[in-house]
Amino acid sequence: AAQQALEASQAEVGEAQRECTEAGNTVQEEFGQRQRMEERLRKSVQVIHGLCKALELAEANNSERPSRPREGAAGLRLAPVRPAARKSQGKHTAGSQKPPFMPKRA
Repeated sequence: AAQQALEASQAEVGEAQRECTEAGNTVQEEFGQRQRMEERLRKSVQVIHGLCKALELAEANNSERPSRPREGAAGLRLAPVRPAARKSQGKHTAGSQKPPFMPKRA
């Protein structure tokens, strides 16, 4: 009887060892996948960081360099024409605001 109990417990130990080995393999595989995903994420962050730096440099370069006057403008710079802001502000009740061409009274 003791021999049978010993053999049964050895079989259980063998099964447990196989399960542990399978679980270990799964953990290693998932760890490898995680490392690959982290590396891809790290590279993506580096690309985004580089693009942000390039954008900052381009904006700084654009703001430092005044645009050249067009030929025939004789060096005169006219203020750029801005579209009326009324259209984007939505509907107003009549008389709620003065038209932009009327000076405000003191």
